[in-house]
Amino acid sequence: MTAQCVPLDNILGQDKFTIARSHELEMMRRIGNHSVDSAASWSNLRSSTASSAWTTSAPTSSQLLAPTVMPNAGLDLDDPSRASCVSSAHTAWTLTATDPTLFLPPTFIQILPSTAFTLDGNLPDAQKHKLTLENSSTTRHVVFKVKVPNKFRAMYAITPNQGILRPGESLNIRVEVTEAPLVMDTIPLHATRTHVHRFMLQLLNVPDAICNQLEFLDYGEQHRVQSTLWADAAPSAIQETKLTCSLQCTRFACLETAGRAPVPCALSVLPRPRPQFRGTYYLLTNPHSSPVAFKVKSNCHLIAAPASGLLGPNGTIAIHVAPKKDKSPHDRLRIESFALVDVDHHLARDTKRTADDIRRIVLASWSAIELAHKSVQTMFPWDEATAAALPYASSRGLSRHEDTTFTMRTATMRSVMKTLDR
Repeated sequence: MTAQCVPLDNILGQDKFTIARSHELEMMRRIGNHSVDSAASWSNLRSSTASSAWTTSAPTSSQLLAPTVMPNAGLDLDDPSRASCVSSAHTAWTLTATDPTLFLPPTFIQILPSTAFTLDGNLPDAQKHKLTLENSSTTRHVVFKVKVPNKFRAMYAITPNQGILRPGESLNIRVEVTEAPLVMDTIPLHATRTHVHRFMLQLLNVPDAICNQLEFLDYGEQHRVQSTLWADAAPSAIQETKLTCSLQCTRFACLETAGRAPVPCALSVLPRPRPQFRGTYYLLTNPHSSPVAFKVKSNCHLIAAPASGLLGPNGTIAIHVAPKKDKSPHDRLRIESFALVDVDHHLARDTKRTADDIRRIVLASWSAIELAHKSVQTMFPWDEATAAALPYASSRGLSRHEDTTFTMRTATMRSVMKTLDR
């Protein structure tokens, strides 16, 4: 007698359709699931009303951490380490963790260079810090997450703030300050404050099969999978490490030019009478009673060293100017200067900042300083007729602040030097 073949859709469409426990493994084999470990997820399988496809329902936290009892499934029911780990509510696969060490916190992750670091809110280059996470294990996959307190979340950008560490892999995490001016507004003038903020780094072991299948999911699905893992993980399985960030901020009165009259800050520029073999020298002198910061700019054919500095009252510095390749009559050198008002008073009150720190901070904020508070002078180093310091006027007609007093003085001194040289 030949048995009649009935389609699976007809069987599932019956109102009183049930599956006997004795035929559970056979039915699982017929629908294509040959994994014995997947038998623990049989209680989560449900039939689709639209077709004969099978989907999974996400387990609760108690189901994830408690062993699933399956009669007649051939499983070791006394093993407390068996637990079903569903990847997502929208995926059609279910994994079972059989290693009890997966429920232990991962203590083999190294944080380099240290869990404590310092950022400077006044220097753009010092507003970023790089942390390196190294997975020293050769068999374990670990997911990580960096948590920031809500009141500091708008001040920092952490990239990436979550992800996966594969065995033997290292990953760089960048911590960056995004809203340093908000902190500086709360600091009094002529003062430096150090704000200590703490972040939380969490680590969790995950089965290898989950990490392998995450590669085939899009970003949104990966985020949902990791959110499910963190939500259903036991607190004892999470490794927590505190990251300490010290944010140092200084408020300078000299950089706040709003509502303040411009202060004379032009430097006395004296070129040497005899050019050197490769280039020439310029002597910069500060004739004012307050320190002056300067910055040397040139076109692409010149090299000036030092390109910036800080001159005290009656201070002098020599600048060497040399061409990169050949000299050109169109080569131009521009010197911008800015008076640092009350900087001596700041150094006397603030012991955390040195004169070199102030120079670096002022140069980092150079583009934000209003042009009306700067003095700009232009030199043509190879043209004997126009080698003296001249007021800056670009070919595009952009006007700049001029100081004719020092221009006339420099031209007079140059003519005297030429007479003596003859």
